[in-house]
Amino acid sequence: MKLEDLNGKRVFDVVLGVDDFYDDIVEGRIAIDQKVFDRANEKEFKEDFYDLGNDNTIVAHVAYCMFILDYHDISHAEGFGGLEEGLVKVLNYPRINWQAKATEIDPGSLKWDE
Repeated sequence: MKLEDLNGKRVFDVVLGVDDFYDDIVEGRIAIDQKVFDRANEKEFKEDFYDLGNDNTIVAHVAYCMFILDYHDISHAEGFGGLEEGLVKVLNYPRINWQAKATEIDPGSLKWDE
Protein backbone atom coordinates (compact mmCIF):
# COMPACT_ATOMS: atom_id res chain seq x y z
CA MET A 1 0.00 0.00 0.00
CA LYS A 2 1.19 3.50 -0.78
CA LEU A 3 0.52 6.75 1.02
CA GLU A 4 -1.68 7.99 -1.83
CA ASP A 5 -3.86 4.85 -1.43
CA LEU A 6 -5.02 6.20 1.91
CA ASN A 7 -6.79 9.16 0.25
CA GLY A 8 -6.30 11.35 3.34
CA LYS A 9 -7.59 8.79 5.85
CA ARG A 10 -6.38 9.00 9.44
CA VAL A 11 -4.28 5.99 10.48
CA PHE A 12 -4.46 4.38 13.93
CA ASP A 13 -2.71 1.56 15.73
CA VAL A 14 -5.46 -0.07 17.76
CA VAL A 15 -5.23 -2.28 20.83
CA LEU A 16 -8.48 -3.86 21.97
CA GLY A 17 -8.68 -5.70 25.27
CA VAL A 18 -11.03 -8.62 24.93
CA ASP A 19 -11.59 -8.84 28.68
CA ASP A 20 -11.49 -6.42 31.61
CA PHE A 21 -7.87 -7.22 32.43
CA TYR A 22 -6.51 -7.02 28.86
CA ASP A 23 -5.34 -10.64 29.18
CA ASP A 24 -6.45 -11.23 25.60
CA ILE A 25 -5.32 -8.37 23.42
CA VAL A 26 -6.08 -7.76 19.76
CA GLU A 27 -3.75 -5.39 17.94
CA GLY A 28 -4.15 -4.05 14.43
CA ARG A 29 -3.79 -0.97 12.23
CA ILE A 30 -6.72 0.77 10.60
CA ALA A 31 -7.24 3.81 8.36
CA ILE A 32 -10.49 5.75 8.77
CA ASP A 33 -11.95 8.48 6.58
CA GLN A 34 -13.20 11.66 8.27
CA LYS A 35 -16.73 10.89 6.99
CA VAL A 36 -16.94 8.02 9.50
CA PHE A 37 -16.12 10.39 12.38
CA ASP A 38 -18.60 12.93 11.03
CA ARG A 39 -21.37 10.30 10.95
CA ALA A 40 -20.60 9.11 14.47
CA ASN A 41 -20.76 12.69 15.73
CA GLU A 42 -24.14 13.47 14.16
CA LYS A 43 -26.94 14.19 16.64
CA GLU A 44 -29.19 11.58 15.00
CA PHE A 45 -26.50 8.89 15.24
CA LYS A 46 -26.01 9.62 18.93
CA GLU A 47 -29.75 9.52 19.58
CA ASP A 48 -30.56 6.45 17.47
CA PHE A 49 -27.44 4.31 17.99
CA TYR A 50 -24.52 5.22 20.25
CA ASP A 51 -22.97 8.31 21.73
CA LEU A 52 -19.38 7.26 21.18
CA GLY A 53 -18.12 10.42 22.82
CA ASN A 54 -14.73 11.05 21.27
CA ASP A 55 -12.42 10.03 18.44
CA ASN A 56 -10.70 7.29 20.50
CA THR A 57 -14.02 5.62 21.23
CA ILE A 58 -15.10 5.94 17.59
CA VAL A 59 -11.83 4.30 16.48
CA ALA A 60 -12.32 1.50 19.04
CA HIS A 61 -15.90 0.92 17.87
CA VAL A 62 -14.91 0.87 14.19
CA ALA A 63 -11.97 -1.45 14.92
CA TYR A 64 -14.25 -3.79 16.88
CA CYS A 65 -16.65 -3.91 13.93
CA MET A 66 -13.86 -4.61 11.47
CA PHE A 67 -11.56 -6.86 13.56
CA ILE A 68 -13.92 -8.81 15.82
CA LEU A 69 -17.27 -8.74 14.00
CA ASP A 70 -15.40 -9.08 10.68
CA TYR A 71 -17.56 -6.68 8.72
CA HIS A 72 -16.56 -6.45 5.08
CA ASP A 73 -17.03 -2.69 5.22
CA ILE A 74 -18.06 -0.18 7.89
CA SER A 75 -21.16 0.63 5.81
CA HIS A 76 -22.49 -2.75 7.01
CA ALA A 77 -22.31 -1.71 10.68
CA GLU A 78 -25.35 -0.39 12.51
CA GLY A 79 -25.61 3.37 12.09
CA PHE A 80 -23.11 3.58 9.25
CA GLY A 81 -25.39 2.32 6.48
CA GLY A 82 -25.57 4.62 3.50
CA LEU A 83 -21.91 5.55 3.69
CA GLU A 84 -19.97 4.63 0.59
CA GLU A 85 -17.71 1.62 0.78
CA GLY A 86 -13.98 1.98 1.29
CA LEU A 87 -14.05 4.60 4.04
CA VAL A 88 -12.22 2.22 6.38
CA LYS A 89 -9.21 0.14 5.41
CA VAL A 90 -7.68 -2.47 7.67
CA LEU A 91 -3.94 -2.10 7.13
CA ASN A 92 -2.80 -4.87 9.49
CA TYR A 93 -5.31 -7.54 10.45
CA PRO A 94 -4.85 -8.74 13.99
CA ARG A 95 -3.92 -12.28 14.79
CA ILE A 96 -6.50 -13.39 17.27
CA ASN A 97 -5.72 -16.36 19.48
CA TRP A 98 -9.27 -17.41 20.30
CA GLN A 99 -9.64 -19.48 23.40
CA ALA A 100 -13.08 -20.74 24.19
CA LYS A 101 -14.81 -23.52 26.03
CA ALA A 102 -18.07 -24.90 24.70
CA THR A 103 -20.02 -27.73 26.26
CA GLU A 104 -22.93 -29.28 24.40
CA ILE A 105 -26.11 -29.60 26.43
CA ASP A 106 -28.86 -32.12 25.82
CA PRO A 107 -31.96 -29.99 25.12
CA GLY A 108 -34.08 -32.60 26.90
CA SER A 109 -32.27 -31.91 30.15
CA LEU A 110 -33.32 -28.25 30.19
CA LYS A 111 -36.40 -26.91 31.95
CA TRP A 112 -38.81 -25.50 29.36
CA ASP A 113 -41.85 -23.26 29.80
CA GLU A 114 -45.05 -25.14 29.22
